[in-house]
Amino acid sequence: MAWIFRAARSIIACLLVLASGVLASAAEPRVEFNRQIRPILSDHCFQCHGPDQSHREGGLRLDLAAEAAKGGDSGPALVPGQVDASEVWKRITSTDPDLQMPPPKTGKVLKPEQLATIKQWISEGAEYQGHWAFLPVQRPPLPAVKNDVWARNAIDRFVLARLEREGLKPSTEASRETLIRRVSLDLTGLPPTPAEVDVFLAD
Repeated sequence: MAWIFRAARSIIACLLVLASGVLASAAEPRVEFNRQIRPILSDHCFQCHGPDQSHREGGLRLDLAAEAAKGGDSGPALVPGQVDASEVWKRITSTDPDLQMPPPKTGKVLKPEQLATIKQWISEGAEYQGHWAFLPVQRPPLPAVKNDVWARNAIDRFVLARLEREGLKPSTEASRETLIRRVSLDLTGLPPTPAEVDVFLAD
């Protein structure tokens, strides 16, 4: 049953790589365009201010940085670092039905947390990103943690940073008997045999 252990190692390695990327972004204080801003714009703005020229309103395109900076009929949509000077911010916070974006007739409303994210993004410079598939892979900086002793590697530090931010503490370390049981149940749906437990404990 050695294949169980090899498969488990591969699965765990893949999950840790994915988790490190997710947790890295969660620990990163700056707003990230692709992860946080693009989804908001796509759901609420791109229908009228996106790449489809035939449906574009007000001469404004928001999916490209240069076009957003140039703006539309009302002037520059985004002024990096200047929230109050950005037409986008004025429109999405307006209570005037004739100016409010998204228009009330669309039934789309930005949530307070989405408004806060956009405000932070603009104040941080309103940086756009290209498609994620074409961005170079970068190693994120390790987050500061209070319990340095618990973290054994870089991934542990990202996990611990998120736990500490949520006011949580890591669970106690599972025994090797518990670990082999979890792996076996996940991969085969069956508990390990006594022989498989012995092999794992002796590895």
